[in-house]
Amino acid sequence: MNKIKKLLAILPLFFLIVGGNVQAQQQSTSTLETDELLKLVNLKTVDGRKVAEVPLQLVLQLALEQSILLQSSKLGNALAQRAVIAAKERNTPSVSTSFGYSKSPSISASSSCSPSELCGSSTSSMSFSSAYSLKSDSGLTYGLTYSEQSKKSTTLSLLEMGGDVTTGTTGDPLSSVSLTSSVSIPFFQDSGTYYNEIPVRLAEIGVTTGQLNTKQTELSLLKQVASIYWDLVGILETVEVKKKAVDLSEKLLRENQARLEAGLLSSTEVRITETQLMRNRQSLLSSRLDGLRIEDQVRAALNLRNLPVGLYPVDKPATQAVVTENEADLMEKIYANDSQIGLKKASLEQNRYQLEQELNKQKTNLDLNLSYVLNGYSKSSFGGISDFSKSKLHGMNVTLTWNVPLGDQATIENIQRKRLEQEQISLQIEDRKSQLEVNFQSLLRSLSLIEKEKQTAAAVSNLSKDQLRNEIERFKLGKSTSYQISQYQQDVIEAEQQEIMIRIRQEKIRVEIMALTGEFIEKYELNQK
Repeated sequence: MNKIKKLLAILPLFFLIVGGNVQAQQQSTSTLETDELLKLVNLKTVDGRKVAEVPLQLVLQLALEQSILLQSSKLGNALAQRAVIAAKERNTPSVSTSFGYSKSPSISASSSCSPSELCGSSTSSMSFSSAYSLKSDSGLTYGLTYSEQSKKSTTLSLLEMGGDVTTGTTGDPLSSVSLTSSVSIPFFQDSGTYYNEIPVRLAEIGVTTGQLNTKQTELSLLKQVASIYWDLVGILETVEVKKKAVDLSEKLLRENQARLEAGLLSSTEVRITETQLMRNRQSLLSSRLDGLRIEDQVRAALNLRNLPVGLYPVDKPATQAVVTENEADLMEKIYANDSQIGLKKASLEQNRYQLEQELNKQKTNLDLNLSYVLNGYSKSSFGGISDFSKSKLHGMNVTLTWNVPLGDQATIENIQRKRLEQEQISLQIEDRKSQLEVNFQSLLRSLSLIEKEKQTAAAVSNLSKDQLRNEIERFKLGKSTSYQISQYQQDVIEAEQQEIMIRIRQEKIRVEIMALTGEFIEKYELNQK
């Protein structure tokens, strides 16, 4: 196991060494690192092709590290985390500031003017206002506003209609300032931390959903890769069986050609042996091509399409596949591990918060608005601030606003819809549990039957080998034919292939069970980054 861990640590270096620019990479890699790598990764030649021996643990680890789809899913998790941060920072304070200037002339007939005269004034004003506002998680809204207005007036007079407007005296400027603090208190609708933090809870559910989707992608990837790995194991074992068949056919052909030359055998018998040899070679070539095709699937799953050496699995199927853990405990583990159930539960929780939001809309909206004002006056800007300490210039305002929703049928229907969705999701969870239980029981039955199949297949294989040996001996005595030998040889190949298929099917069922229970990570000690 330590050897595997060391291999995982330097594996990226390995793929740099054997990658597309292999010569350039080797020049940048020290001899020591290369030697250490060769000690950890066994490179050998199989059928004239250089291959790297890889255990299933290494292949699964590579799948986790190299999968582009899994990397994309993890980026989605990061996006969901950002959404939570944004939801928590939704109530950031705000400041608004305004400046203004105006000039308003006005004249009219007045008792203060002569009968033939119009009089009035021209008022110039400058204003400044700055307001701070903050809404808390409890629903309270706080405000603080500073405002100032400075005015100056000049008298105007018009002696006759259409004549010139003359200016008179200009009054002293007057600056009025105020500082207002306010608070708005909701008593029913939008009141309390629970309702105001629902956006945060919904964003957190988004994170949970993203993690469950990543987990589902991860398990699906591991299941796919492990299944292909065992397919590769099976086809390579089949290749070895067919190589033995070719070797045997070549031996029989040599022996039959010797008998032909000695006049002990007819040319027909030799031709039959040659035909069987060609068939065996063709079958071997076909299996080798299947092996390359499956290996390409492994490369694609690991995102290692340009690796210049082959992949050679070293793990072998287990001799037994008995599930020793309590079935009830395994089912609980399966329920807890199932991403679909997790997603349904997340959807149920999301629906519950959305229902709370709809119920909040139906509440009476009773708000209490309180404000307290400090006033001041001066002939200079900001001079009125000194009056803020004068209690007689203080003011206050209390407003109680009551809003009762009537006939909001849309909200009522949304509430009913959310409650029906909750029932629907709960039933879907129970249905999913039933499906998982049926699937698990089916896998257990398959494992039990496979043990019996293995025994039967082994017996058939041994009998076929015995029959082939006996038939070869009978052939040497002139009591059989090459055709009969070829038939028995085919029976041996089929029997051994059947044994291989059964053992590979056993491993694939084990893969299915590990995918259900989520034991891939623990069993193969996979590092999740």
